[in-house]
Amino acid sequence: MDTARADMERVISRGGSCIFTDGSGFEDGAGAAAVVATGRGVGAKRQKHLGSMGEHTVFESEVCGAILALDIIADIPRLTDVDIFLDCQPAIAALSSPKPQPGQYLLAAFRAVLGRILSTRRTLKIRLRWVPAHVGIVGNELVDTLAKEAAQGATTALKTRIKVFESPLPTSRAAVIAAGAKAFAKRWDEEWRTSPRYTRVASFD
Repeated sequence: MDTARADMERVISRGGSCIFTDGSGFEDGAGAAAVVATGRGVGAKRQKHLGSMGEHTVFESEVCGAILALDIIADIPRLTDVDIFLDCQPAIAALSSPKPQPGQYLLAAFRAVLGRILSTRRTLKIRLRWVPAHVGIVGNELVDTLAKEAAQGATTALKTRIKVFESPLPTSRAAVIAAGAKAFAKRWDEEWRTSPRYTRVASFD
């Protein structure tokens, strides 16, 4: 926590901005969010509702949060230095690596938007940093709340064109498998609890 807070304060002290992002699976919904934090407080925010947890994963939500951060960056023309803070290490690793992996189309979208920004703003510096979740850092706590709101349906307008967000996202195979496994486990538990054998076993276990 102290390292993350020191990183944020160092960024702000040199005139940079921090953007906190988060993805959430909350009450069976999936959502993403990003919000700016500077020495003057919090600023622009973005939210994106992905759909249900039966269709999307939290990992997808985390990557979408990073894409939303780029939309904020694109809308601040004089920005020259910015750090994007995420609390998901697998997402940071995936965004930093070109290797094929789940959610590849979202990772490709992130790189496409990033490339478009950097092609016109060559002095802009963007870094991805990890921040631990739920440790009292204001920007990180706020974006967690915004992501949960997005999971429940909240969506804000984008300032730039992000093609992948112009239509519903494809259903995730991993999400479908996870939802199926959860439904099977629930059905098994219900059938087990109504069986005669459960009544006998429950008396001593």
